[in-house]
Amino acid sequence: MQKSLLVAGLIILVLGIGTWGCTPTPVPSRLPEIEAPVPPEAPKPISPIVPSLTISCKEAIDYLGETKTVQGIFYCTYRPDVRSEPTFCNCPVPYPNHDFTALIWGDERPIFQSCLGGLPEVILDKQEIQVKGLIVLYEGKAEIILEKCEQLTIVQ
Repeated sequence: MQKSLLVAGLIILVLGIGTWGCTPTPVPSRLPEIEAPVPPEAPKPISPIVPSLTISCKEAIDYLGETKTVQGIFYCTYRPDVRSEPTFCNCPVPYPNHDFTALIWGDERPIFQSCLGGLPEVILDKQEIQVKGLIVLYEGKAEIILEKCEQLTIVQ
């Protein structure tokens, strides 16, 4: 019996029935939103690390199957006596001790002669250049086949 009176009294108090001279407190329709604490901001590095946009001729072997820009001093040789008349630009040292080759096939020579203003093996020889393209493996060496002038930049 005491339990039922207690429950009835609580109901009366909550619903505001029979306030016995008290003003009923309105029941909020929803609970107030509590904002989650914001974690402190991580400290920023003093000088941000910017990844290099180019890789060296020696590093090219580590990027097979990727499109990269390779930079270095190139030693170029035109081989009209070989099928497809290639121009080999080897880096960082001449053939056969090179690590990387930029290859211009004979069919593309006129394109490069036009944009370089001369023979590729003369203009590019012993120059610091950048070549961009898909790095492939040929006879154990990394290589990019140059097909258009946009793949090539003379640094010096």
